[in-house]
Amino acid sequence: MSLGENIRNARINKKLSQQQLAELISTDEAKFGNTAISNWEKGTSKPDADTLCLLCGALDVDANYLLGWDERKATNNIKDKLKEALKENDFFENEDLSEENFNKLMKFIEKNKEFIIDKEDK
Repeated sequence: MSLGENIRNARINKKLSQQQLAELISTDEAKFGNTAISNWEKGTSKPDADTLCLLCGALDVDANYLLGWDERKATNNIKDKLKEALKENDFFENEDLSEENFNKLMKFIEKNKEFIIDKEDK
């Protein structure tokens, strides 16, 4: 699929309108409207690298997904399963797993995935 199709699919999966997505990615430096989102989704224009990062955050996907590359970021479903596994194993000793702490854990895993996940069977 194309970048535009992937942006559209991710936006729809997050149940966001084009205007809502535009508001989510707008910053003091760059304001976006639903026309920009529409143009990206139709393929008449493309977001720059900085905007692509904002889109990834707002849509909870990684650039690999938006660009149609093979490697994908964990979906919300997988994140929910990870949260449940952490709770079932009392990883946080009956303390509630905050979204902030979970995001820190996800960043740690992402930065250290080659160390954590041994790709070779020994």
